[in-house]
Amino acid sequence: VTRPVKAIVGDRSGAPVTGQTVRFHLEPGRGLIDASAASGAGGEASVTFRSLCPPNAAEDLTIAASVRGQEPFTDVN
Repeated sequence: VTRPVKAIVGDRSGAPVTGQTVRFHLEPGRGLIDASAASGAGGEASVTFRSLCPPNAAEDLTIAASVRGQEPFTDVN
Protein backbone atom coordinates (compact mmCIF):
# COMPACT_ATOMS: atom_id res chain seq x y z
CA VAL A 1 0.00 0.00 0.00
CA THR A 2 1.37 3.41 -0.98
CA ARG A 3 -0.10 6.66 0.31
CA PRO A 4 0.83 10.35 0.15
CA VAL A 5 1.54 12.05 3.48
CA LYS A 6 1.36 15.82 3.89
CA ALA A 7 2.49 18.16 6.69
CA ILE A 8 1.72 21.88 6.80
CA VAL A 9 4.29 24.32 8.22
CA GLY A 10 3.04 27.55 9.74
CA ASP A 11 4.37 30.36 11.89
CA ARG A 12 3.00 31.25 15.33
CA SER A 13 0.22 33.23 13.65
CA GLY A 14 -0.79 30.30 11.46
CA ALA A 15 0.59 31.79 8.24
CA PRO A 16 2.16 29.21 5.87
CA VAL A 17 5.97 29.07 5.81
CA THR A 18 7.79 28.01 2.62
CA GLY A 19 11.31 26.66 2.22
CA GLN A 20 11.48 24.77 5.54
CA THR A 21 12.88 21.23 5.73
CA VAL A 22 10.31 18.90 7.26
CA ARG A 23 11.60 15.58 8.58
CA PHE A 24 9.28 12.57 8.64
CA HIS A 25 9.54 9.71 11.14
CA LEU A 26 7.82 6.32 11.12
CA GLU A 27 7.61 3.45 13.60
CA PRO A 28 10.40 0.93 12.83
CA GLY A 29 9.36 -2.04 10.70
CA ARG A 30 6.03 -0.54 9.62
CA GLY A 31 7.00 0.83 6.23
CA LEU A 32 9.17 3.18 4.26
CA ILE A 33 8.82 6.94 4.08
CA ASP A 34 10.89 9.65 2.45
CA ALA A 35 13.12 11.18 5.16
CA SER A 36 12.37 14.83 4.40
CA ALA A 37 10.73 17.34 2.09
CA ALA A 38 10.81 21.11 1.76
CA SER A 39 7.65 23.10 2.42
CA GLY A 40 6.33 24.74 -0.71
CA ALA A 41 3.39 26.96 -1.54
CA GLY A 42 0.93 27.04 1.32
CA GLY A 43 3.56 25.60 3.68
CA GLU A 44 2.87 22.05 2.47
CA ALA A 45 5.55 19.35 2.52
CA SER A 46 4.62 16.01 0.92
CA VAL A 47 6.26 12.59 0.96
CA THR A 48 5.23 9.05 0.05
CA PHE A 49 4.58 6.29 2.59
CA ARG A 50 5.03 2.66 1.49
CA SER A 51 3.57 0.05 3.84
CA LEU A 52 5.41 -3.16 4.71
CA CYS A 53 2.21 -4.61 6.22
CA PRO A 54 -0.33 -6.69 4.28
CA PRO A 55 -3.04 -4.63 2.53
CA ASN A 56 -5.72 -5.89 4.93
CA ALA A 57 -3.82 -4.86 8.09
CA ALA A 58 -6.10 -2.82 10.35
CA GLU A 59 -3.57 -1.61 12.93
CA ASP A 60 -2.93 2.09 13.38
CA LEU A 61 0.56 3.41 12.90
CA THR A 62 2.19 6.69 13.82
CA ILE A 63 3.91 9.02 11.39
CA ALA A 64 5.47 12.16 12.89
CA ALA A 65 6.68 15.28 11.11
CA SER A 66 9.09 17.79 12.62
CA VAL A 67 10.62 21.09 11.61
CA ARG A 68 13.15 23.24 13.41
CA GLY A 69 11.66 26.60 14.29
CA GLN A 70 13.39 29.89 14.80
CA GLU A 71 15.70 30.26 17.75
CA PRO A 72 14.39 32.38 20.63
CA PHE A 73 15.52 36.00 20.47
CA THR A 74 15.40 38.66 23.16
CA ASP A 75 16.07 42.27 22.23
CA VAL A 76 17.74 43.89 25.25
CA ASN A 77 18.09 47.33 23.66
